[in-house]
Amino acid sequence: MLVNCAGDNFAFTLDLEYGKGAVWHCDNGKLFMGVESEKQTTFYYSYTNMPTKGKINLDGKEILVEGNTWFDKQGGNFNFLSTHTHWEWFSMRFYDNEEIMLFNFPQQNYADGTYIKADKSYHRLNNYSMKPLNSVEVNGYKFSCGWEVDLPNVKDGHYTIIPLIEGQLNLAYFEQLCRIYDSNKKEVGLCFVELLPGVYNKKLDAKLLIKKV
Repeated sequence: MLVNCAGDNFAFTLDLEYGKGAVWHCDNGKLFMGVESEKQTTFYYSYTNMPTKGKINLDGKEILVEGNTWFDKQGGNFNFLSTHTHWEWFSMRFYDNEEIMLFNFPQQNYADGTYIKADKSYHRLNNYSMKPLNSVEVNGYKFSCGWEVDLPNVKDGHYTIIPLIEGQLNLAYFEQLCRIYDSNKKEVGLCFVELLPGVYNKKLDAKLLIKKV
């Protein structure tokens, strides 16, 4: 894939290789959006580990970059304006060339996900628990911030996810880049987090969300 983007004070060009290839998440690509109903369903796949090279131009300065890209594709028929379908999404990218995707619906006590190993094999991961460590308020909405994750019989089994940046509101999504620490408090990866306001807020401004979407 070749990605080109240009803005007022920035631009970037990135060349993405396919890496491990595509992964079907959850139940062979099928994910219930917090509610086990065919009316609240999406289909979801990713290229979770794409070797990437390119350049970024920021405020007139050119920066060469090299790393890995996570590419997502998801779509389906579900009610985005319902708090029941709002989620907390975690893309855990470990330094040992493995990834974990967690799609969590705390308000519904429903969770799903995928564990992608270094050898490109992967399997469904829906036996885990998450505990928020803190919270933050953005535009009048509460979001969780910092998490303890228990993953029985998966890798280290316990991880702590700590925000690296304050976060940003992108449309209706609150996003953060985080560090991942194992049970020995060693940094073992990075995690990008996407949080929706309906998880911890019972009332939403529907007009605002419709306008933003």
